[in-house]
Amino acid sequence: MSTVRLSPTVAGLASSATLVLNARIQAMQADGIDVINFTAGEPDFPTPRRIARAAIRAIETGLTRYTAVRGILPLRKAIVTRVEQDYGLSFEPDDVVVSNGGKQCLDNLWRSLLAPGDEVIVVAPYWVSYPPQIQLAGGVPIVVRTRIEEGFQLDVDRVAAACSPRTRAVLLNSPANPSGVTIGDGRLAAIAELCCDRELLLVTDDLYYKMVYGDFRWRHPASLVPEVLRNSLIIGGVSKAYAMTGWRIGYALGPRPLIDAMIKVQAQATSNPCTISQYAALEALTGMGGDEEVTRMVAEFERRRDLMYQLVAAIPGLECVKPQGAFYVFPRVSAYFGRRTPDGRTIASAMDLLEYLIDTARVAGVPGSAFGGPDHIRFSYACGVETIEAGMARVAGALDGLM
Repeated sequence: MSTVRLSPTVAGLASSATLVLNARIQAMQADGIDVINFTAGEPDFPTPRRIARAAIRAIETGLTRYTAVRGILPLRKAIVTRVEQDYGLSFEPDDVVVSNGGKQCLDNLWRSLLAPGDEVIVVAPYWVSYPPQIQLAGGVPIVVRTRIEEGFQLDVDRVAAACSPRTRAVLLNSPANPSGVTIGDGRLAAIAELCCDRELLLVTDDLYYKMVYGDFRWRHPASLVPEVLRNSLIIGGVSKAYAMTGWRIGYALGPRPLIDAMIKVQAQATSNPCTISQYAALEALTGMGGDEEVTRMVAEFERRRDLMYQLVAAIPGLECVKPQGAFYVFPRVSAYFGRRTPDGRTIASAMDLLEYLIDTARVAGVPGSAFGGPDHIRFSYACGVETIEAGMARVAGALDGLM
């Protein structure tokens, strides 16, 4: 037996439930098992051909060497232009760092910002990696819960009550993974004012900001309360809106001293993000037809959202908030706790129910416990209409079989 001793922090760290389950389902599918996979948090659309061609051009013209750690200047300029167009906020290229996905931006941030014991306000339900990343940096995630009865809307008074002298930042995600809920202008402005009053860093994870539905108008808090911009960090990327998940390009914009610190962390961890992917991202943000591609994809996701929500809401016992963005539903399934499966097992948790759905209906989602919502299951509708219809019919049939 190995005598290697692991770090206590890492030894107590949970694996990413979404990645673990997605790998399990992919292995089942590789074995020829007909499993419908609602776990994936990525568009099922191919990366647009113009973007792929830009990457090929980069390879063919020798753009394959190291770049500046912070990313190539043309891409940083394109990010600044895009944020000015979409957010109405002004930055300089030196206010930007390009990283290996938005996830690395967040990891760089917490390592740059937090001293041991410092606290970060995290809103539940949250993306699975938020608390572990904060813990890895020595920080303490302070979870502020939202309620399905209130549409998962953020209560600013609860955020204020959760703050302490050790609080360094408030982290927002709108549209949110896993709920698809967006934050309206009034709540955004109130959070921004709270951060200004208490001199907290306001971190916005905006990976899904282009994926909003209906007449909702997405805004950044600094467009409502301009003074918060000096203490704001924006996390963005090309993964979701441009169907580029595997290209691994994210970015952060914010106060230059903080960005410079994040660059120092990145320099020691990974150096620059993939050079070829940077040129692909440059094409994504600046090439002809990009906005039209995004609009078409979002329109298709909205159609799928309507279908998925309708089918989930029609299943007795499932309670669901209609998403306003992203590509997930997050129904509460606790009405089925305490029921028994045909083979005599008792459903005591969302994970038990999910195991039953995988075994019986051959349908997979992600247990809500991974997102701070233990009574829920997340289903992704980043898949075709026929898959959604077939999968939710299986779920309805399997739930009807519980006693």
